[in-house]
Amino acid sequence: MTLRFFSNLDTLFFDSNEWSQNASDQPIVSRTCLFRGEYAYLQFVYDGDLATRLTLHLEVPFQAKLYRVVCVPSSYPAPPAAESDDDYLRKSAGLYPDLLEEVNFDEIHPKTAYLLELNYLGRLSGSSTIGLDFAPRAGSYEFELELYSEALPEIDLWHSEWMHVDCLSDYYAVEAFSEAHFGAIEAFATEARKLMCNCIYTPVFTPALDVELGRHRSFAQLLKIRLEQVENRYLYDFDFSLVERYMKLMDRLGFRRFEISHLFSQWGAAYAIDIYAEVSENAETALRSDFSNAGPVHRGKTRIFGNEQEASDPRYIDFLKQFLRAFRSFLVERDYFDRVILHISDEPSLDHLAHYRSLVDALAPELRGFACMDAQTESAYLGIESLCDFVIALDRYESLASSVEAKRNLWLYFCCVQAPDCVNRFMAMPLWRQRSLGYLLYAFDVDGFLHWGLNFYNSQFSRRQLNPYQVTDADAAFPSGDAFLLYPGPGLRPQTSLRSMALLEAMMDYRRLRYLETKIGRSATIEALPVPSEISSKFYFRTKPACELFSKSLDAVLRKSSEADS
Repeated sequence: MTLRFFSNLDTLFFDSNEWSQNASDQPIVSRTCLFRGEYAYLQFVYDGDLATRLTLHLEVPFQAKLYRVVCVPSSYPAPPAAESDDDYLRKSAGLYPDLLEEVNFDEIHPKTAYLLELNYLGRLSGSSTIGLDFAPRAGSYEFELELYSEALPEIDLWHSEWMHVDCLSDYYAVEAFSEAHFGAIEAFATEARKLMCNCIYTPVFTPALDVELGRHRSFAQLLKIRLEQVENRYLYDFDFSLVERYMKLMDRLGFRRFEISHLFSQWGAAYAIDIYAEVSENAETALRSDFSNAGPVHRGKTRIFGNEQEASDPRYIDFLKQFLRAFRSFLVERDYFDRVILHISDEPSLDHLAHYRSLVDALAPELRGFACMDAQTESAYLGIESLCDFVIALDRYESLASSVEAKRNLWLYFCCVQAPDCVNRFMAMPLWRQRSLGYLLYAFDVDGFLHWGLNFYNSQFSRRQLNPYQVTDADAAFPSGDAFLLYPGPGLRPQTSLRSMALLEAMMDYRRLRYLETKIGRSATIEALPVPSEISSKFYFRTKPACELFSKSLDAVLRKSSEADS
């Protein structure tokens, strides 16, 4: 057959003959019904000798995009911890299908996988026929979708994918927070909103994430600071104009909460973070003695703090106190205070508890009333009252979730550590395993989901900047797929990925489940689906048929519920 259709859950490796085993001569659509604003996907391979084109015949408004599936290199697809996990596609270094490159509909080339994306924008309900015309070389095909004019409610789950704005300015070689940089930031944040993200990482300071002691990430500080010396005391003047511009932009895009960059270094809060300030003339002399570790100047701004200083340095604590007081006033005045989340330090361990607590205590008056949240793996941190949102690793769910009081929000996260026997999003994992996240989040009934890597393009510890099209595993440190979902495409715009599509499908599943719950109740929703009534953190769809059965069953229950309402 000249045209082969595949499920969008299939990952097609063309270096073996196995890729064609799941082929169909008719379209295989990811969903049989769509609410307004939802997406459906269809994958195909044209097997002719000469290029052809695709013409769509649509009865109702859709936004249609066509992507070419491109392979990217991976030298580290799976960690040693996953050796006994058989639910990987492959574990050897090589080329992995992942990048989705948007192409024109008149450029269908042989022996290439394509993904068609259909976004329903209409306001009509009923059955609609979609026509695919590959004439003159590959014939015509049709399939039907049941459409609903109703748009589902906004997702009720807090969802954050950390955007690293310094990686954008680095890759595109543009000045931090220039017009070009803000253009890239908006484009990547828009793609995050498509993935149903409603929380956005906000770099008031340059992020202190995945950076080695003695090294520094590229400047990415929204806050403008001026350092003055007044009667032997250092005073700081804060200009929040760029912070406000960033927050207004994200507000316009639909983000509901702002995660403020961490106040102390990662993995234990041992050190200060990079702080850049314009230094007044009367403070320059004192700067050389009292700030002896001051770093280089960036466009007139001196790095007055960094990971050369201990976190408990009185000068740094005093700086944070002054900042938090000024920040509170700014947020209250702009009506943002209740939408802000502060981070202290990412992933502290039990060994850091006493030190972490001492820093929180030192800032207690300034932190009062702020929502604070950090990724944790130890229940001992529950004793810190300032942490009102608790983010736990997926593989620690059973040991930690029951300890989190109802008054606190419970989030889940995973990273490179959760490699064996868990949902994750490595390129080497089947897409049905990645899509399992939607039901898992629903079944656990958590408040939020966080992932650290929307677009991290540095090596581990930020030792060097990388081209993510060439190095997908942070220099063989994180399994390919952990560090980023989006590629930095041409024109300061992101290119998406198969894994990004799987995440969107998972979030659509979650939103549909919540919607169905409002119609028939939680117990009836779970009982109507081919899933266990109770699951563990090791849950994911073990096979493609299991995931497809879940998807079709969810479609069927939604259809039945919608018919009952009409």
